[in-house]
Amino acid sequence: MTGSGLTREIILHTKRNEYRRSVRWICCGLIGACLCVLFFSSLGAAKLVNRIVAVVNGEIITLHELKTEVQGGGPGIDQSGPESAQKSQDMQRRVLEAMINDKLIKQEAERFEIQVSDAEVDAQIEQIKKENNLSQDEFEQAVRDQGMTLDGYRQAMQEEIMKSRVLSNMVRQKVVVGEDEMRDYFEQHKEEYRQPQKVHLRIILHPDRGRLEKVRESIVSGDISFAEAAGSVSQGPGADQGGDLGVYAWKNLRPEWRDILNHLQPGEVSQVFSLQGNYAILALEEMTDEQTQSFESVKEEIRQKLYARKLEERFSDYIQGLREKAVIDVRLQDAS
Repeated sequence: MTGSGLTREIILHTKRNEYRRSVRWICCGLIGACLCVLFFSSLGAAKLVNRIVAVVNGEIITLHELKTEVQGGGPGIDQSGPESAQKSQDMQRRVLEAMINDKLIKQEAERFEIQVSDAEVDAQIEQIKKENNLSQDEFEQAVRDQGMTLDGYRQAMQEEIMKSRVLSNMVRQKVVVGEDEMRDYFEQHKEEYRQPQKVHLRIILHPDRGRLEKVRESIVSGDISFAEAAGSVSQGPGADQGGDLGVYAWKNLRPEWRDILNHLQPGEVSQVFSLQGNYAILALEEMTDEQTQSFESVKEEIRQKLYARKLEERFSDYIQGLREKAVIDVRLQDAS
């Protein structure tokens, strides 16, 4: 895929999910993830029926804008079947609610008179180009492919940076996860951080039992290692990796395998046994007992989990507060 094609796919993919994942892009703290709304199609499509579907503090959202966003999320939606009309209406309602939220955040940025310099916009463009390995020409082509001018793109980017700062100041910076919260969560959810008993196994598989018995004797006597024998004899999985089967949770093994391994210590080899019309021997490389991870080892994971939860709650409260103070007139039913 060409550079411009790659950028276009990134832009479209991000745009399809922006309104449904508004909290997620706050979490990651990357303005680049917010730039998906920069590629609105031109509103100059000739004589489209462009009715108003919502008015937010005097600013309108048109049917054309709404349909552009809904179509952006369309590939993940099944449009066939008797329920497609209802699905389409539900999607329109969800996207419109998210667009209203976006409009409110933009208005807050304007109210706070947040300023974004040309240098900051330039820096973001350079970051996008760097992350996607794009030349200036490839980047500009991606912008044109979306029906935008570079000036229009820069203006939309500036608005997105402004909105991002509002959310950072009013949402993200007000979310704090304390040490005691993390410890309490760990104590209450220790089962989530319990590691089961595990075994690391190797196997040699061969159709001739007598041949495999001799191979086992050579391994036990030390004439050849299990891995070497597997490489030269085994007709089973992982033969070219010394018969390595990898690591398995003890509870997930077949009962007959557990019976065989119960008699082994790490480094020992099983007796020959039947397996799916062939014969096999197992080597127990390592066995780890069931254990609970330490708080320190999972502390950052818990922090991120609690942070995301509190961030979503804070975002929801903040948006609800904006909506309660706003004058919002939804006319979607009249425009459907």
